[in-house]
Amino acid sequence: MTFLRRYILFPSRFGFYPYFWLIFLSYPIAIGFAETGIRRVLTLFFLAIFFLCYRNSYEITKLLPWSIAGQLIVCVYMMLVENYMALFIFIAWVVGSLPFTKRVRWRYLTAYYGTFTVSVIAAVMKLVAVTPHFQLTDRLDLLVLLAFAYGSPIAAMSVMRTADKSRAIQQTNERLENVIRQNERNRIAQDLHDTLGQSFSMITIKTELARKLLKIAPEKVDEQLNDVENASRDNLQLVRSIVNDLRQLNIAEVIINQNRNLQDANVTLLTINESISNSWPRQLQITLGAVIQEAITNIIRHAHADHCWLTFGQQANLLTISIRDNGKGIHTPRENSSGISGMTKRMETINGTLDVASSSEGTILTISCPKPKTNKEEELQS
Repeated sequence: MTFLRRYILFPSRFGFYPYFWLIFLSYPIAIGFAETGIRRVLTLFFLAIFFLCYRNSYEITKLLPWSIAGQLIVCVYMMLVENYMALFIFIAWVVGSLPFTKRVRWRYLTAYYGTFTVSVIAAVMKLVAVTPHFQLTDRLDLLVLLAFAYGSPIAAMSVMRTADKSRAIQQTNERLENVIRQNERNRIAQDLHDTLGQSFSMITIKTELARKLLKIAPEKVDEQLNDVENASRDNLQLVRSIVNDLRQLNIAEVIINQNRNLQDANVTLLTINESISNSWPRQLQITLGAVIQEAITNIIRHAHADHCWLTFGQQANLLTISIRDNGKGIHTPRENSSGISGMTKRMETINGTLDVASSSEGTILTISCPKPKTNKEEELQS
C-alpha cells in the first residue's frame, strides 16, 4: 500500500480530479491492445510511461522537467505512430495550471506549443503522402482537436487565475472577520475603560474614605456606603446593558455567522451591494440583522434551496434588503409558525415593512424601512 501511495496513486489532497482525467486514457489503451506484436508492446509501454510522468506532474518538483519531457515524447509517438492527437491535451492542462513564475511558464509553453506544432506538421505531411487529395477542412474532428490542444493551456491558466482569485477573496473575508472581532474587542475594552473603570475607581475612593470616617466621624460613614451601593447597582445595570448589546449582531456579523450555517446546509450565499450597509446606524443594523437571521434560518429549514441571494439597496429616503432563494417556495402557511409574523413585528419597530413573494422557483422576501436622518439633516430641519 505504501508503494501505491508513493508511486502510483495521486496525492489525496487533489481528490478525484486527477482520476477523472484518466478516464480519457481508455481510448489510447484500447488502441494499444488493438495492435499486434512489438507495436502493441511499445504503445502500451509508452502509455505506462505517460501515466507515471503525468502522475508526477501535478506538483512542481525537481523531476517536473523530466515528467513534462516524457509526456511530450509519448504524445509525439502517439500522434505519428498511432494517429492519436488528444493525448497532448493532458499536458496542455498541466502546463497551464501549475503555479509557475512567468519566465518558467513561458519555457514550458514554448516547449509544448513547439513540440505540438512540429508534430502536427509531420502528421499532416504523413496524411498528405498517404492521401493525395487530403484537405484539413474535410476533417472537422481534427480541427476541433487542434483548437482544444492550442487553447487548453490558455483555458487552464484562466481557471487557475479564477481559483487563485476565489482563494484570495476567501482569505480576505477571513481577515475581515478577524478585523470585525478585533474591533468588537476594542469597543468592549473602551466601554469598560470609560464606564466601569471610572465607576470602580470611585467605589475604591468611597470605600477608603468610609474606613477613615469610621474612626473620626462614624455618622458620615452611612452616606459613603450609600454612594458605594448606588454605584454598584449602576455598574450592574451597565454590565447587563453591555452584555445585552454584545448579544445583538450587526448585519456583517449576522452574514458571517449565517454563511457558516448555509455552508453546512450546502447552500451558497451571494451578496450584492453589501458594503452600503456598513454605514447604517448600529441599532438599525441590529434590527435588520435579526430579520436576516430569521429569514436565512427559514431558508435552511424549509426552502430546500442551494442558492441564496442578499441584495442591499439605498435610495434617498429608503433602505431595502431583498432575500431570495431558489427553493420550493411557500405553498401553504405552516401552522403555529411565527417566523413571518416575528419578522413583521421587528420591522414595525423601525417603521418598516416586509413583503413576501413566493413561487415554485423560490421565495423573495423584501424588507424596507425609512432611511434614518443624520445629525446634519436634523439640524437643517430644526
